[in-house]
Amino acid sequence: MDIAKRNKIVARASGITLGQVESYLTEVVVRPDGSWLAYFGQEVERDSEVAGKLPASKTVEISKEAVRSGGGFDHDNG
Repeated sequence: MDIAKRNKIVARASGITLGQVESYLTEVVVRPDGSWLAYFGQEVERDSEVAGKLPASKTVEISKEAVRSGGGFDHDNG
């Protein structure tokens, strides 16, 4: 999956904008069940709007269903 498509899925699941995802996302981990964990950097604290939408852990769980609805994940190209 390309980065742009991945970022759109993360934005939709986290409730922040695509631009905010592109600014603060540090890593996406694919779990064995197909769900994702999206990690955001601590810099997000400088943007109160974004910080208020993310959990204190700066980690968002994205269900495999949400991933699939965004086109799935190609493990060979991700």
